[in-house]
Formats: sequence, C-alpha cells, structure tokens
Amino acid sequence: MQFALAANTLPGNIVVVGNAPTALEEVINLVEQGVKPALIIGTPVGFVDAAESKARLLGSGSSFHYNDRPPGGKCCGCGCGQRLAGTGAG
Repeated sequence: MQFALAANTLPGNIVVVGNAPTALEEVINLVEQGVKPALIIGTPVGFVDAAESKARLLGSGSSFHYNDRPPGGKCCGCGCGQRLAGTGAG
C-alpha cells in the first residue's frame, strides 16, 4: 500500500480510508510504529476483513470516526471528511 510511502505526511492530518480494509490495517500499523494522524476516518466497505480492521481501529488509541455497519466506502468516508471541513451539505 502507499501509506507507508507517505508516512511522514500523516502526522497531524486527517486520514480517510473509504474502501480497502487492508489500507486501514496499514494506517493502523503505522500508528503502532508511532505515526500519529490527527484523525482517522475508517469506512471500509464489505464483509471481508472490514469488521476486523474497524475493531483494530477502535483499539488503536487514535482519534477516529468509523461506520459500525458493513456498508461504507469512499462516498461515506469522503462525506465524513467534507462534513468535518464544513463543505458538506447540511
């Protein structure tokens, strides 16, 4: 995954993972190595490893937002990010 290549840009920023549970796992691995994003928005879609990656996010010690149901994806993650930035529809 590409998060490891951008690890030095993650501290203090918001990280949005909308589709791949494996990408969320990689972000959590970086957190465990000391990389500290300001917020992780984890909305992986699907049934395969999505619940497990969200469970790891809950125990990561990071600030986070996640969806607690199988649906999710990039639209859900992007909507959360837009809402936080104040650019989402009311």
